[in-house]
Amino acid sequence: MAKQVEELEVWKRATGFWKGVDGLLSRPAFDRDWKLRDQLRDAIDSILSNISEGFQQPTDRGFAKYLFDAKASTAEARQRLWMAAQRKYITGAEYERENEVGDQVARMTAGLIKYLIKSGRRDRGLGSHAVNFGRPERNRSFTSPESSTAPEGHGAQPDRQDQPEQRGRALTDPPRQRSGKGGAS
Repeated sequence: MAKQVEELEVWKRATGFWKGVDGLLSRPAFDRDWKLRDQLRDAIDSILSNISEGFQQPTDRGFAKYLFDAKASTAEARQRLWMAAQRKYITGAEYERENEVGDQVARMTAGLIKYLIKSGRRDRGLGSHAVNFGRPERNRSFTSPESSTAPEGHGAQPDRQDQPEQRGRALTDPPRQRSGKGGAS
């Protein structure tokens, strides 16, 4: 298991994609179309940022969420590269080369997402910040920075054991709406 994001093959390939595309963006042709240049730069930056940010998540499902965003940014970058080629800002060969690397990044990202979802680890072993809410048998020694002595609504985490509809749900899932008798919840 990788201990640092830089050890991941997908991060290494995404870095190569970032360097290749970023090198193309310094051309004078992109100075005339600053909007496309900025959108392309934002997309390639987002790929590496999402992989790095996701790697720090305490669960595999949390990491996978960020990888979905990285994969979407890869698709955006590849589409914008196509636009740059159509506008003759880059050559067809440059487009093909970078598009191939982008395709490899997308495939590697998809494979890692499938692996993470299948494994479903709730503690990726990245430090004591990995908490398993709703499972009191684990992490008994963990003390949250948001102390339970704080007043309600000021950093205190509700006791999820007292909320059976919350128990066992991933923290990234949207909250469920309670419906009571008499209409609005």
